[in-house]
Amino acid sequence: MMNRRLRICGQLLSILILAIIGFYLIKYPYESTFGERFVRDQIPLIFPFYVIQSFKPITLLVIFGFALWVILMESEKVSLWMSRPLTQVFLATCAFVAVYEAMWNSLAWFVAWIQQGGAIDKLANLTHEHAGIPVNFNFATKIWYLTAACFMYALWRTRTGKRLN
Repeated sequence: MMNRRLRICGQLLSILILAIIGFYLIKYPYESTFGERFVRDQIPLIFPFYVIQSFKPITLLVIFGFALWVILMESEKVSLWMSRPLTQVFLATCAFVAVYEAMWNSLAWFVAWIQQGGAIDKLANLTHEHAGIPVNFNFATKIWYLTAACFMYALWRTRTGKRLN
């Protein structure tokens, strides 16, 4: 029964993620910095008559993406194709890299904001262009935090063998 519920939740999360990505690809077909289309808008969470919180699309993608990752890791059909020690080394290395990148992006974003001022969500990493286009700091930082959280959860999950049941 739990696997069926997890599968349905995973499918719903996948549809939500694809819908958000598709909507913003159509709404903003061009961007001056990579990931900018996912930080331009605020999506309000309305509780009966007032806004209690608003989220950027990238924030929702990160939340839904992490939830989907947890569901995948909790599925009984996920099996390791590498040996357990090799899996631990791989996950720990990836977690380290992701935490480093998340911290680097956060610090670089803060420094850029202090130096340039202006709207913090529109700042781009102009020192390390990727594929010829600068990367939006808000987008990159949240993606790296998502990556770090996913690898740390997978490391914990494979190390302890515990399930969320």
